[in-house]
Amino acid sequence: MASDLKKRAKEAFIYGPFELAVASVNPKYRHEFYQKPEEVVVTIFAKGIPAKDVNVDFGEQILSVSIDVAGEDTYYFQPRLFGKIMPEKCRFDVLSTKVEIRLAKAEPLHWTSLEFSEDNSVPLRTKKGTEETGHAEGSQDSALDKLEGSGKQEVEGSALWRQDMLWGVEQDNDLDKL
Repeated sequence: MASDLKKRAKEAFIYGPFELAVASVNPKYRHEFYQKPEEVVVTIFAKGIPAKDVNVDFGEQILSVSIDVAGEDTYYFQPRLFGKIMPEKCRFDVLSTKVEIRLAKAEPLHWTSLEFSEDNSVPLRTKKGTEETGHAEGSQDSALDKLEGSGKQEVEGSALWRQDMLWGVEQDNDLDKL
């Protein structure tokens, strides 16, 4: 009997004060985004939410939203963003049918999604200000061909220098064998 009480007390101490937060498969509120060259607009469709119950924080590459309505479970939305933002220029508005969040982009690049993922392609910026997708298509040379200016020459030059140095080492080793 005493060992049973001791066991329950131990379990209560270990598990009692902690609650596990499990992400819902069907989130409480739907969200979407659209973008302009200078900003991304995220909309969370939450009807009739008081502004005092909405908290939004901006980080360099993270957005943190919580909607805490009395008597309901708190809604959390915290994506790691596709690109960097300028937190000091971001803002949000709580409207009657939605929460509208305006994220000021650090660079005017096209985001292929709202959230960062290893699978997303990263846009590359060229000298002329155009965008190209960072997919690994073809060889290293084809990636170098996409770049312009002296950067390409420096990369090729250093690669040739390393190749010459390795060839020289191989030649020295061959002479030792004679």
